[in-house]
Amino acid sequence: MDGYSIQQHVQIIKLFYQNGCSVRGTYRSLRPFYGCHSRPTEGTIRNVVDKFESTGSVTDRLTHIIMSTKCNMSQKQHRCP
Repeated sequence: MDGYSIQQHVQIIKLFYQNGCSVRGTYRSLRPFYGCHSRPTEGTIRNVVDKFESTGSVTDRLTHIIMSTKCNMSQKQHRCP
């Protein structure tokens, strides 16, 4: 989605709700963690929250597909003699 880890997405979601669903408040709250110039933009925060609210997930669909494919392949290897 935007190059941030799942843990960072969760942090953004938590701070968003702690700040009364304010994107700007979330942006300000991220400053101690990321500094002035490397924190997620307000647009990124909005995208992460929108995705979470519409899908209930903080992961990318592609990442989820890759992980489930690896898991399926691993299971098949264990079943074969």
